[in-house]
Amino acid sequence: MRLTLCGLLLTLVMGMAAASQNDWLIVPGKRVGPITATTSRSDLERMFGKENLRDEKVYLVEGQTAPGTLVYPKDPKKRLAVVWNDPGKTKIEFVKLTGSVSEWRSVDGITLGTRLSKLEQINGKPITFLGFGWDYGGNVTNWNEGALDKKPYGLALRLSAETARRDKLSTQEGDAITGDQSVQSDHPAARKLDPWVDQMVVSFR
Repeated sequence: MRLTLCGLLLTLVMGMAAASQNDWLIVPGKRVGPITATTSRSDLERMFGKENLRDEKVYLVEGQTAPGTLVYPKDPKKRLAVVWNDPGKTKIEFVKLTGSVSEWRSVDGITLGTRLSKLEQINGKPITFLGFGWDYGGNVTNWNEGALDKKPYGLALRLSAETARRDKLSTQEGDAITGDQSVQSDHPAARKLDPWVDQMVVSFR
C-alpha cells in the first residue's frame, strides 16, 4: 500500500510539474508549449501524462493520413496533434491544431478562432489565401511582406467561415472567394465574410 501511495503521489507531482511548464504559447519554428523539435513520444508522456495522450492517424489532405499522437484528445480547447516523421516516434514532422477555439496561441496572438480582420491587423498588410470549397481552400499563402512575412515563422494557417455568413454573400461575392484561386483579404467579399482560423500547423524546420 505504501509503495502504491508513493507511486500515486509521484505521478501527481510529475503531472503538476509538467502542467506548470506548459504556458500554452506557440513560438513558430521553436516550440509549442514544452514541445520542441527533439520531443519524442516518451517525452510527451512525461510532459502531459500518459492518460492525456492517444495514438491515431492524423488527416492531412486529399485523403492522406500520417502517424500521430493526440494530446488532450478529449478537450477541444487543449487538443493538438503531433505528427511523426519516423516509426519510432522520435522525430516530429509538425504539430497540428484544428477547431474553433483553443488555449494555445502564438507569440503574435494568433489562435484558433482568430478572425481574418485580426490577422490583417497583426500583419499590417493584406493577406493572400486560397478560395474556399476544395481541399486546399482557406490556406494562407502569402503575408505580402507584412509583419508576419519578416520573421522565420514556421506557422501555416487555414481559414474557414460559418455557413450563416456564407449564405449572406451574393452569387458574385461567393464566386470571388471560392475555388482554386488566390483571394486578397481586402477584397470586399472577404471583408464581409471575415473568416476565422480553423487550422494551425507548426513546423520546427
